[in-house]
Amino acid sequence: MTKPTTPNPWGLTARQCEVIALIVAGNSAKTAARVLGLSFHSVEKHMHLVREQMGVHSVVQAALNWDRHHRPFKDSP
Repeated sequence: MTKPTTPNPWGLTARQCEVIALIVAGNSAKTAARVLGLSFHSVEKHMHLVREQMGVHSVVQAALNWDRHHRPFKDSP
């Protein structure tokens, strides 16, 4: 797993960034746990902290925030 190169405005740890990046990529928490060598409960705790630090209430909202921040800029026509 590569570490994100773009700083995040929420102050997430490197591990939290890895977890949310896997979730945004369409992986389940169970799959993210397996990929990162963590327990399912650890991934759930990381996601809880991600939501808390982003000030959102759902994984979907956190994923949208992450995606918006990390989506490559597209030039306007």
